[in-house]
Amino acid sequence: MKKTISIISIAAIAIVMVFSCSKEETTNQPKVESNDPEAIDAYNRIMNFKTKVAYYKENPAYKSGELISIDSLLWDFNAALNFDYSQVDDPYKDFYSQSVYPELAIDENNMVSLDDVVAVYQQLETDIQNTLIAAPYSDKAVQFTYISIEGLENQVLTLKSKTTIGEKGDKQITPFGPGDNWMYGDNLGDCNGNYFMERDGADEIRDAAENRRHHFINDDGLIVFYVNPVTVVLDKDDIDNNALMDLTNGLGYDNDRDYRIFYAHDNNCPTGTTLEDFECIEYGDMNYYLYEIEDLIYNIIPDESTYWPEAEDYTFVRFDTIIGTSLQEPPPNYDEYLIHIPEIIFADRKVIGH
Repeated sequence: MKKTISIISIAAIAIVMVFSCSKEETTNQPKVESNDPEAIDAYNRIMNFKTKVAYYKENPAYKSGELISIDSLLWDFNAALNFDYSQVDDPYKDFYSQSVYPELAIDENNMVSLDDVVAVYQQLETDIQNTLIAAPYSDKAVQFTYISIEGLENQVLTLKSKTTIGEKGDKQITPFGPGDNWMYGDNLGDCNGNYFMERDGADEIRDAAENRRHHFINDDGLIVFYVNPVTVVLDKDDIDNNALMDLTNGLGYDNDRDYRIFYAHDNNCPTGTTLEDFECIEYGDMNYYLYEIEDLIYNIIPDESTYWPEAEDYTFVRFDTIIGTSLQEPPPNYDEYLIHIPEIIFADRKVIGH
């Protein structure tokens, strides 16, 4: 949803704009009341940062001498850039992403000059617009920009700013059907030899989940915005050690829908089979893993603070990636396995005027 109002009395909006939402809930998405103080505080913090940036733009020679922490920089960048430029909850048919890597000097206390921060922020605004122009679509919008730390060395902070552009429209994704049989990963294409070195089953599951996102997220506020994004990575350790990922119900492993995420292991091959027999994910299993990943991102991860405290009560934004790959365990076992490793972006979704 595009934000359409400027700096006005948010407290008044929160009190006055009280109306119910009749749209049926499809997930356990956390509810934010119209007068939620955290949402109002976040809004005011964004407005305060934007006011500082505007003053620098109007007074290019101005130097404040103010210092801010790296955590504050990340919060302000992610919140303000997405508030101004992103339409996170709109339906999209396809996606295009570009990344840039700006650098900032930090002092001995890991603080950053606000003068430098604003200069980089303005450059990122330009980068977002350039990425939007470069995206190969006619009807398009910025879906999300994610600022994270790429490196910190020799008093230089390197950021990664990844902007994703969406092609507007509802792709009307239907469940995978006969013929939608895909190789597990490594760009091996489908099971008939098509799309080799282009796509794989992990890509197809990712795209389907992202195209279906707007069916799960209610765009139900006067102002809707996202702050403090985090990345949740589900790797082999999570699958092996997290009981919520195991769907065998104690009946043993046979590489047939053992987990919520595709994972086939040498040790779990039934007699007479090898790992190669599980490289092709047939369409019924493609649907299984699509629905399980949706259950994870909308219902399980945001509600399970024991396993994923960083994403508690957060909302799924998009996948940074899902990698389908074949790997080998370290010695002495050297067992091989096939796996999908999702890297999932969640953020704190704020709603005012609910």
